[in-house]
Amino acid sequence: MYNPGTENAPCAIEIAGDVGGGIIIANATTGQKCEVVGLNTSNNDYIIVDSLSGKVLDNNGDFAFLYHDNGFIDLASGYPRLDHVHVTANGS
Repeated sequence: MYNPGTENAPCAIEIAGDVGGGIIIANATTGQKCEVVGLNTSNNDYIIVDSLSGKVLDNNGDFAFLYHDNGFIDLASGYPRLDHVHVTANGS
């Protein structure tokens, strides 16, 4: 993901499936972590962890804080953008 702005931007994370004992989604740039636990969705069910509103909702719009153990994530600014990046690859 890329944030072309000059300030951090709150993220909304949609997640579905079975997270087993839990999953941690981390942003290495900001050091923030979001932890989801106990989620085992089927069909087209998912949850949304929304950093802007501070809410956790399921796809029906109902609160789903039960699955949110800790944290929200912001996407750090990508400013200034590097327009000219040269990449060299070796191999077959």
